[in-house]
Parts: sequence; structure tokens; C-alpha cells
Amino acid sequence: MKPISQETIDSLWDELHGEDQKLFEATVTEFTEKQPFLLAYILSRATTDPELTNLQRPDIFLLGTAVYHVFASQENPPSLVDEAVIEAKEQANVDLLDSVSEVEMDEIMSKYGQETLFAEVVQYIAQAQDDIGKARDEHEFSMDLLHFKTMIDCLDQ
Repeated sequence: MKPISQETIDSLWDELHGEDQKLFEATVTEFTEKQPFLLAYILSRATTDPELTNLQRPDIFLLGTAVYHVFASQENPPSLVDEAVIEAKEQANVDLLDSVSEVEMDEIMSKYGQETLFAEVVQYIAQAQDDIGKARDEHEFSMDLLHFKTMIDCLDQ
């Protein structure tokens, strides 16, 4: 899929989180029906020890729904992502994290097809952490990023 622009991301985010909750509710229903494995994968991030998790369950759910909405709103919405695809994408991301330095990672991410969307995810996670006044645990921050990058990779078909 072609990179999603900042303008599109902003517009869809505003649309999804506007005053009318009907679109959000409809998107949640659609996400549940069309990507059940991906929804379960994202929500599994919220079942870890609440003392260690940087994001609260509502933040994980809200962000996951927003990422889904961005892809579902494109000309060719993604097809069903199953457990095998999720596992393969997650393993590829784990291998990537294990094999590169921070400088190399910056270079890789600058060439990432959905860099703008991923940057929004990073910003959201950092802000959510700041909002709850919790010191950033780098391991947990990396795990949050791993989950959402895997989700983006699965939907970026």
C-alpha cells in the first residue's frame, strides 16, 4: 500500500474522535468483525502486568482502532490478517530490533513505507505515558512500539 499522508491521518483521526461517537462505535464493530485476530493481538498488550505497561487498556484500544480506521478508509481495505501473518510480522520486527543499532534503526525507519503513521503512533504512546505521569520504561515502550509496528505491517498490504 502507498504511504498514508499526514493530512489523511489527521483527517481520519479527527473524524474518528469527533463529537459523534457513532463512527467510533461503527469502526469498533467493523474492526471486531473484519480483523478479530489483530484486535486480539493488540488487546493482548493490555493484559500484561498493569504496573509494567506504559499504556492503559483504553489507550491501547483507542490507538489500535485508530490505526485500523486509517487502513480501512483507504481505497483497498486490508484483507483478513490471521495468526500466522501476525506471528511472522512480529518475528520479523523482533529480529530487526535485535540486529540493528539505534543509528541503523533511524535509517531503516526513515525508509519505512508507513513512517508518518508510525511516527504518530510513537507520539501517541509517548503522550499517553506523559499523561499518566509514569516514567518511561524503555523495554515496555519498545514492546508497545513492537506491537503497533506489527499491526501496521499486517495492515499495510
